[in-house]
Amino acid sequence: MKVFRTLLWWLALAALGALAWELLSPDLGMILVRWHGATLTTTVAFFLFAWGLLWLGLWAIWWLVRMPFTAWQHLAQREARLRLVNGLSALYEGNYARAETLLAKAAEDAEHRYVALSAAHEAAVRRGDPDAAARWLREREATAPAPRP
Repeated sequence: MKVFRTLLWWLALAALGALAWELLSPDLGMILVRWHGATLTTTVAFFLFAWGLLWLGLWAIWWLVRMPFTAWQHLAQREARLRLVNGLSALYEGNYARAETLLAKAAEDAEHRYVALSAAHEAAVRRGDPDAAARWLREREATAPAPRP
């Protein structure tokens, strides 16, 4: 289905380009720009093409500038998921101190906070530390998701 949509998109784009050429070909028009004593003369078709290239270039620059930040964000999300999974694995394997440490780090991510705090509470209970268990329970209750109607 995606290939068909892509094909339709390109066909629509080609039809739009053909229609634009049909409208512009009889009289390509003239654009005259005067700015601070400089005069630029061009056709409407070239102006539209140059305008499109300018926007494409600006978009490409913006995409390249954002790329490291996007990659950094994806890496942070991946590491947060790995911390949660490793913490749950350590809890399942019986390594409760390591599980509690990993789950405390995983709780720093808002997306995994509730699950990580619940598992950290369980690790503290199984480790036999009632103070830590109460602290994790208080934090979990403070960040509990709102019930859905």
